[in-house]
Amino acid sequence: MKKSRLVALATASAVALSSVVPAHAAQVGPLDQNKCKVTFTAAEKADLKRIETALDSFPAWKSYRDIALAIEQAYNVRGYGDNFVAAHKNELSGYTSEAAFDAAYRNLDTRYHRSLLAMAGMTDELAQSYLKARAKAEYGQSFVHQQTKTSAIEDSMEVEARSVDAVPDEGQDANYVVILFTLLYGFGGTLGDSANMQSFYKALAKTETGAVLRNYDPFLTFYAQAGDACLRGGNTSMTWLKNTEKPAPKPNTQPSTGDSTQSKPNTDTKPSTGDHAAKEQGSSTAGIIFGVIAALLAVIGLVVVAAPQLGIQIPGLN
Repeated sequence: MKKSRLVALATASAVALSSVVPAHAAQVGPLDQNKCKVTFTAAEKADLKRIETALDSFPAWKSYRDIALAIEQAYNVRGYGDNFVAAHKNELSGYTSEAAFDAAYRNLDTRYHRSLLAMAGMTDELAQSYLKARAKAEYGQSFVHQQTKTSAIEDSMEVEARSVDAVPDEGQDANYVVILFTLLYGFGGTLGDSANMQSFYKALAKTETGAVLRNYDPFLTFYAQAGDACLRGGNTSMTWLKNTEKPAPKPNTQPSTGDSTQSKPNTDTKPSTGDHAAKEQGSSTAGIIFGVIAALLAVIGLVVVAAPQLGIQIPGLN
């Protein structure tokens, strides 16, 4: 799966513009210096907090397990991991603190098992990530779960004006957050070729971790929609919440001049630096979605390398 298609899939959606701003939908303000202010409703803020809390309460060992399972699916190395955790049971079992486990893990000599994984096609970086994730999946259930301090959900955020790519062949049912995670994880060849990336994505999407991350998909799609609406001039409303009526377009009250372009969205202020706009970052509330991905990348120790290279800033990452 090409990286461009992964990005496209992560932002694919249709945008319906309207100048009506109903109380049940977020308000997208006018385009101003290549940005628009998006103001959330109380219900939307509550939903953001709900999905963030759901991830925060998800046991870390399950994320390690599911990441390891997805890597095993991509490289067919399940037996390698089983042998590794069995060989180091005495050194790694019985810890209630992840910090204590990490200290013990650092004393392990993993070169033999990494060499076996190298013969299976893994880079050494991936092999190290896999072995540690597999070990924490096996012995991390004894860790005392400590909920992190969740982000403050702000009343509003700024979005950059940017277009939404067309829907690729993968379809609308894809798990966008897992796709972005796969994109970050595979950056620089960590996962190898596109076939491995696709296999990893499909496997992770079917796990419990994938199910939890799917909660973020509606907001991620909304974030892309808001940027597209901003590019078209803003002054509209939209929401990712279900069971809300769609706002009707505001009637055109300006005198008719016979010009059929009268009702088209105002694109006179459309930025000319589209490529630059695509690299700009959102606000701290938008950072929640990247924080989710970064938290998983931190599980396997790749966030420091991958995120900056993609130009992603991750505010408030615990």
